Amino acid sequence: MIASRAATFNPAWLWLGMLSGPVAWFVHLNVIYSLVDFGCHAGLASRELLGANLIVALLLLATLIALAIPVVGGLVAYRNWRDLEAQNALDRTEERQHFMAFVGTVLSAGFAAVIVLTAIPAFVLSTCGGIIG
Repeated sequence: MIASRAATFNPAWLWLGMLSGPVAWFVHLNVIYSLVDFGCHAGLASRELLGANLIVALLLLATLIALAIPVVGGLVAYRNWRDLEAQNALDRTEERQHFMAFVGTVLSAGFAAVIVLTAIPAFVLSTCGGIIG
């Protein structure tokens, strides 16, 4: 009889897939709010980097870094899901792992979209609201 892979499947990868998107969004949201507040008070809005407002350039960098996290987490979750799907999991532990891998894939995709949507106002609206100094 072949031993179940559930005993050797590392649950840390399942948790990484499930939590990478929400944690990345939470950190991203706090970083961009803090960055705009600090940047406006420090006068970074009057400086430019590659033809863009320095604050906007830093927000873009923070968004790209934050976006990479749920993408990697989603790929890990998708790989876990595919591996578990190929096993035709039947016992309760493997069903839970299959569910966690699927939910991790969906959460990562959803929070990647939320990170992009959270960053849009920085590129559309005035960064410091007329307060440059």
